[in-house]
Amino acid sequence: MGLLKKIIFLKFILFQKVDEKQLDEFVKNQEKEKFKDNEEKGFYICSICKNLITYTKEKTKISGSFDHRFVNPEGFKFHIGCFKFCPGIAKRGSYTKEHSWFPPFLWNFGHCAQCGNHLGWYYQSGEDSFYVLILDRIILT
Repeated sequence: MGLLKKIIFLKFILFQKVDEKQLDEFVKNQEKEKFKDNEEKGFYICSICKNLITYTKEKTKISGSFDHRFVNPEGFKFHIGCFKFCPGIAKRGSYTKEHSWFPPFLWNFGHCAQCGNHLGWYYQSGEDSFYVLILDRIILT
């Protein structure tokens, strides 16, 4: 919350009769603003070790959307988001085209570069590439 908003808020609290409903609405609006700022200027960290994984500005649309839901051949469900660049991801394993969620892209695993937690996958096809992260394994800050 900016300094001006804090001053206005304090004046409101000190010199007005506090209406709890108005106060709740004010707090909700502040939370929405904070979330919007994080979405525009924030970053994502590993949910295990808090290592920086990527920035919100790296979000991208693949097949028309940022987020997707898939089930892998083992039956595990994933809600994923697509990113152009993830400096906190270590790519592991051989590239494969089997069971690719984004053909003709090949993929391999993406792990947190600090703790090794499996966070998603890296997709590549010729010069094009992107990262896919499991959204419940990263935290927006």
